[in-house]
Amino acid sequence: MRCFFLDMFFLFFTSIRFCIILKNTGFIPVLQNGKAQHSIPSREISGFFVIIFIILDGNMSFSTTLDQYLRSRATLIHIVTREEPRALQEIQRYCEKTKRQAISWDVADGFQWITTDNGPLATAVDPITALETIETAKKSIYHVFVLRDFHELWGNAQVKRKLRSAAEKLKQTRSSIIVLSPQAQVPDELQNSLVSLELELPGYADIEAVLDQLLQT
Repeated sequence: MRCFFLDMFFLFFTSIRFCIILKNTGFIPVLQNGKAQHSIPSREISGFFVIIFIILDGNMSFSTTLDQYLRSRATLIHIVTREEPRALQEIQRYCEKTKRQAISWDVADGFQWITTDNGPLATAVDPITALETIETAKKSIYHVFVLRDFHELWGNAQVKRKLRSAAEKLKQTRSSIIVLSPQAQVPDELQNSLVSLELELPGYADIEAVLDQLLQT
């Protein structure tokens, strides 16, 4: 019974947040002569129900949840993990399976391919240039841009603003940004611009798969 009430609370909270998003984006229907003058885009509706599904299903795997977020066109995803290599492996595996191009960026090495090398990448040594490059990615290609250690940079007001702008512009494309960070806390200004996902510690099946792989080598 307690879990049921918690689920209902989260459902109510998500519904309120969804209405706020609609208000801010101008999608609240305006009635004239009893008829709505504009409607909510199907992408917004599907994204809303995907988020509800994720909340009510606490047993979803990391890859399944990531898939739901990306298919609902979430453009800014915050993955909380202290296991960056494993997170990159999960993202690589998912992107190769779904035929998406995955590219990472950090202040030390700039842009690098996560999936198969598909040609030279732009040079960007600072976060603003990196985000400007991401904004101009081809709209017809599914891109996943993984920003590593970006929590060290988003305390800067200019970087924070640029990240929000980039996430907004990517709504018109097939690309998304993933921020890998060991910290769950995000700046207040980004709270309504991103969704968070935690990469939990490996379970029994994960450990067994690694051991099997080691035994085969």
